[in-house]
Amino acid sequence: MRELIKKLNLKDYLSKELLYITIAVLVYLIYNHFSFHTGVHDFIRTRIFGVEKVSSEEFRYYRLIIWFLTSFIYLFLIPFVLSLLIEGKKVWTKLGMTFGNVKKGFLITISLSVFMFICILVAINVFPEFREYYPMAKFAMTSIPLFIFYQISYFLYFLGWEFYFRSFLLFPYKEKFGKAGAVIIGVLPFVILHIGKPFPEVIGSFAAHIALCYLALETDSFWYAFLLHGLVAVFMDVAVMFF
Repeated sequence: MRELIKKLNLKDYLSKELLYITIAVLVYLIYNHFSFHTGVHDFIRTRIFGVEKVSSEEFRYYRLIIWFLTSFIYLFLIPFVLSLLIEGKKVWTKLGMTFGNVKKGFLITISLSVFMFICILVAINVFPEFREYYPMAKFAMTSIPLFIFYQISYFLYFLGWEFYFRSFLLFPYKEKFGKAGAVIIGVLPFVILHIGKPFPEVIGSFAAHIALCYLALETDSFWYAFLLHGLVAVFMDVAVMFF
């Protein structure tokens, strides 16, 4: 056993990698509590948006808008500030926050976007549950301004989501565990968080995680994964509303 421990050299793993994973867990627990907290939602809706009496559909609309914005705060801003304290100026390269390989990034992003747009158009006509589920706030479909505001907030949500999964839970582990090991770390929570969505999407989330991680690692940047995921998500709502 002692020889095994020496061979594994566990001290090498109980460093920044452990610190990052600990922060990731704590940040998500705090986010999961406050992003759905009724009191927080009521305060933001009434004091910031100035909306008090609402129907159930309007309530869901503003609830989701607030959830998108708090996701940006808890999954992007807070982890980024903490990682900045850990890494200093190296944070930009350490967490894949530069634009990396721009040519490859846009080529892969555009190619996968077109492919996914076609898949979405097929899926919404083959699987009725997609039209039933999206947009998550049906009230957004009552007017173009409401729909646009909803989509901007929705797109911003994926900045937090992708930074969390394709930066904070990916790049810090690449050096010690290799690319494959780094990808495996985030796959289970990513798939679990899709449970409750249409079943084909839950199944596809496994492949989506690998594809998005591959995109981030190949370009040394999480920005292209954010752009791809955000565009695909917004297009799903647009396709349901207009096609």
